Amino acid sequence: MNKRFVTFLVVVVILSSCGPKESAPPPQEKITVTGDSVLVSKEQLSASGIELGQVQPRGLSGGLKVTGMLDVPPQNLVNITAPLGGFLRSTDLLQGMRVTKGQVIAVIENPEYIQLQHKSSAMVCGIWSSSGPRDQ
Repeated sequence: MNKRFVTFLVVVVILSSCGPKESAPPPQEKITVTGDSVLVSKEQLSASGIELGQVQPRGLSGGLKVTGMLDVPPQNLVNITAPLGGFLRSTDLLQGMRVTKGQVIAVIENPEYIQLQHKSSAMVCGIWSSSGPRDQ
């Protein structure tokens, strides 16, 4: 009986090893990530159900609140300086608005401007009074 048992075990082991071999799963394609973009193959694109199309204007169902800053191209950027310092009293402009030649862009207040104005008016009055006709 012992001999029959060993023969039976050998036959079972041989038959179980002769079965079909399991094939290794096909290698999955790698997803390439570079910086802030992902490269996907055509097979991955079709399997994921992603559809590509053209940009189309569409209405939004609701409002969209975003934060950020618009930047002006360097060729349209201008720096403005004043010959004297002072306090900015008022301006009607916002960043990015267009301006035209001769448009008032800011009102600056400074005591030095008032002193210069008094000096220049005194000089003009002095010149006018010294060169003008005198009543005697």
